[in-house]
This record gives sequence, structure tokens and C-alpha cells, in this order.
Amino acid sequence: MTPFKRAMLYLRRKRSRGIILTIIFFVAAFLLITSFTIKSCVDCQARYLTETLGANFKAEISDETFTAYYDPVSGYTGEYMYMDDLESILQNSRHVTDYYIEDSGERWTDLKLKPASWASWRREMKSYDYTDDDLINLQGETYEYYDISAQTTMVKGCSNSSLNEYFLNGAYSLVEGRHITKEDQQAVLISEELANRNKLSVGDTFTIQKKDFVRMDNGSLIIEDGAAKKDWGKPYEVEIVGIFSINFRQTMRSSGNLTLTLESAVAENEIFCDYETYINSRYTLLNGSEQVFPLSFARFYVDSPDNLDAAIESAKSSVDTKYITIAVDDTEFAENLAPLKQLSKFSVIIILVSVAATVIVIGLVVNMWVKSRKRETGILLSIGEKKSGIIAQYMIETVTTGLFGFLMAVIVASALIPLLGNVANGIVSPAEGAPLYEAYDEAGLHGVQVAKISAPVDLEYSITFTAAVLAGAIVMLSGIVGVLLSAQNILSFKLRNAFSKR
Repeated sequence: MTPFKRAMLYLRRKRSRGIILTIIFFVAAFLLITSFTIKSCVDCQARYLTETLGANFKAEISDETFTAYYDPVSGYTGEYMYMDDLESILQNSRHVTDYYIEDSGERWTDLKLKPASWASWRREMKSYDYTDDDLINLQGETYEYYDISAQTTMVKGCSNSSLNEYFLNGAYSLVEGRHITKEDQQAVLISEELANRNKLSVGDTFTIQKKDFVRMDNGSLIIEDGAAKKDWGKPYEVEIVGIFSINFRQTMRSSGNLTLTLESAVAENEIFCDYETYINSRYTLLNGSEQVFPLSFARFYVDSPDNLDAAIESAKSSVDTKYITIAVDDTEFAENLAPLKQLSKFSVIIILVSVAATVIVIGLVVNMWVKSRKRETGILLSIGEKKSGIIAQYMIETVTTGLFGFLMAVIVASALIPLLGNVANGIVSPAEGAPLYEAYDEAGLHGVQVAKISAPVDLEYSITFTAAVLAGAIVMLSGIVGVLLSAQNILSFKLRNAFSKR
């Protein structure tokens, strides 16, 4: 009788043993297929994000550079980055297809802003019936100073508002109109709340203007003839081309009855403006000539991720890298990539545990199964069966049960992988109702600071051929290893020991 026929007869006669071993193979294969599939889908999505959104780099004066060239008396002593540097990069790199620049600063507006620190401070002073003379004597300030400050907000001048960090990470969403482009002049985006507060819509206009007060070296206002000395720029009438929604909740800082968050640091007061108008509105005369303002940073987009390294090297050769840092910019996808990396690490842990458990459990079970058949081995040897034939029989039994277990795992995993994938998504996704963003304002920083603290993962999962092949190979090899471990005992088997009680 051939080893194959004996193996089939044994499995038919010992159904319970065959079923138990099949179930063990099934569980091991199911875990491996699931974990390999999740990792494969996650890595594929991560590659997609990197390839589609990661083909850009930025140029800036980094914090490290600023610190290295900072003098307590003179301030920053290094070189800044200017439009000439941007144009040099654009001219010298054939792979750069587009760029984005942005700067921000405070501007007065004739709109009604959401009241915050300056409005609450003015109200507090009024509650004491203070006059301007009283304020000048007590604070060195005036009510006009409060009124102007209460209508001063943060304006972000940009070359394309859709490429602003907060629109990229979803903190803001355009709900009406369009985004600002490089071709725009005197164009702005405002929030829904600001539009509703002032009964404005797309196409309406309002005024922005740089309004400063002249201060002494110690920061105190200069008071002349009972009023604060002013330094006001040219007013610009701007047109609303788009309205955005705010996708987070901002909690303003307070102390007692006073609000500590400035009007310029309230998200709904924020205004986006075309870059040219923003720069022109901040120009002041210095010794009869206009100032040239540095760029805070510039982001460059490359025609292909494959050309990113070449574009960066070309950019480095176009500017003074002693001061200007050129590096890959992951602003557009870092927050979405973070949970994918976490899920990938989690799936790797599951894979390692599953592989180790599969090799150990299946190897030991098969080894013990073969060893427990000492009498059967003795009988086969006594009737002249070769040891190689016995090993082949046990190998066929193991492979057969392993194949059945693997096929069952593929069928069941195909049905359950979408559900298990949703569970995996939920592990790294924020809890329902949990905030996706953290908004705060901080002294010395411009406007409201918004950080994306989590991102939901909504991947669709399906078994891949690679995942099935890897799982099947590991399961079958584990069974084969178990048989091979016991093969040494069969090869050294003595017929006189076949019926011993040990």
C-alpha cells in the first residue's frame, strides 16, 4: 500500500485527530492572512500618500539657524531669505512645477470682530469710569488704542490659500466661493462666523489697513497731545472671494472677567489675503525707500517623487545653505501618515507573534502526534515498510490537513477581513466625538495655532495574493518542520521498543 493511500485511510479512521489538526492549521493561517493583509493595505496607502503628496520640499530659515546666529543685543545676525532666492530656485530647477509662499501679520479692519481681550479690557476700564487722561496716567494707553486693537486681526498673505497648512490638514474647509490664487489682487477669504457677524457674502468688500502705534524702546506707547502717536499705512479695499468653515472648537483663555486671548488670535477673526496685497499693505517708508521684506518660508512642488532628490540638490546649489535650510516638507500628509505608521507597527507585532506561535505550536503538535504513533510505526516496520515510506505518510497527512485548514482560512478571512479591517481602523482612529484638532494661542506667536492631533483611518481591506501565499507557506513549512523533527526518531527507531510501555 502506498504512503498516500495509508495517509488517507488514517485520516478517515482518525477523524477527530485530523479535525483537531485542521483547526490548528486554520487558526494559524487565518491570523497570518489577516495580519499580512492589513499590513499590505496599510503600506500601500502610505506609499500612495507619500507618492502623491510627498513630492515637495521647503526652504526656510530654520529655528536651529536662527538660534545659531542670534545675538542678545543685535538679534538675528544671519542672512534672510528673499524673493530673489525663490526665483533662483525656480530658474535653476527644471523639476519644480509650482511654489507656495505665506506670511502673516496683524491688520486693522472695518469689520466687527468676535470680541476678545481688547474688548474685555476696554469694558473693564470703562467700569471704573476712567477717562483717557486717567488711562494715560495709569497705563500709558488710550481708549482709541483699545478700539483700534479690538478691530485688529491676523491676516495671512499667501500665494494660494488652498495650500495653507490648515486647509491641507482639514482644520479649515472652503464652503463658498473659491480659493485665492497667485493672479488675485485685493482678494480675501473670511470665516462663516465673521461673514454672518457682518452680514457679508462672496463678492462683498471691506477694508484692511496696517495701523500701528509708535512705541518707545521699552515698549511703552508714545503719547503726544493727549493721544497715542500713530503710524498708519495705506488702506486697501478687498473683495471676499471665498468663505471657509472652522472644523474645530477654540477655547479662549481667560482670567476672572477678562479674556486673555487677543482678537487677532481668534480663529473666526482670521483673514486670508493674496500675497501681493498683504505685502503692499505692510510697506512703510524707510529713509525715503520701501523696505524689502524677507520670506518666512517657501514650499516647492516637484513634477514627480522620483525627481525630488534632484530638485532638492538643485535648490541647495541655488541659495546660501549656510542660512537657508532646504528639506523635504511633509506638511500635507504627516498627520494622515501617522496613524498608518502606527497601524503598520501594530500589524508587524501581530505578524511576528503569529509566525512564532504558528511555528512553535504546529511544530510541537505535529511532532507529538507522530511520536504518539510509536506502535503504528512498529507495526509498519514489522511488515517490511521502509522508514522513508512512513515519514512520507506522516508528511502527506500533515500537508493534507494543513491544506484543508489553509483553504478554510482563505474562505473565512475573505468574508471577515472587511470587518476585521474596520476593527483595525478603529484601533488607531480617534474615538467617536474626540477632537481631531488642538487649537491654542500663545504669546509671541501669530494668531491661533492649530495642530492636528489625530486622523481617522478609513481603509478598505481585501486579501492579497501575497498575503495568502506568505501565510500558506509559513503554515505548511511549520507542519513540515514538525514532521522532520520527528523523522530523526523514526530513523533511529528500534523495533523492540515499539511495544514497550515507555
